[in-house]
Amino acid sequence: MNVLFVTEDLYSEHLTIMSLSSVLKKFGYGVDIAEARQGCVKTKLQNRDFSILVFALRYSGVAKHYLSLNLRIKKELNIFSIFCGLYMKFNPEIINEPGVDAVCITEGELVLLELVNNLSAGKSITELKGWWVKRNGQIFRNPAPAAIKDIDSLPFADRT
Repeated sequence: MNVLFVTEDLYSEHLTIMSLSSVLKKFGYGVDIAEARQGCVKTKLQNRDFSILVFALRYSGVAKHYLSLNLRIKKELNIFSIFCGLYMKFNPEIINEPGVDAVCITEGELVLLELVNNLSAGKSITELKGWWVKRNGQIFRNPAPAAIKDIDSLPFADRT
């Protein structure tokens, strides 16, 4: 299973994406990144088999653009879309927007891995802690898990 991260700026360090990417790579998942423009995202999606699209929002200014881009992509492709990042901790209700499949409401390193593992194995994701998930129009609002106690157990941020 491959995961495509989407960001508004490829030229600045995006710690959320770098951290999430390192965890997924450690457990054998393919990852890549694309600039948040329809042509860039579509090119990546056409050149590799991605199952999950992750929009990492650091601030509210990009939310409308990401939602619009997500809808345009989902009109053409069947892909699972996740919204995560600092902005989601304060605005998880974005799950109500059309085309949003899941919102991460906590630190994503371990909960994203669990979600990807479950999707890969065909298991349910509606009860996973740290996620608000939309399935068949129904929204499942799960609580956040306990904070990661040993952050040294996480791999170093992926700078590739």
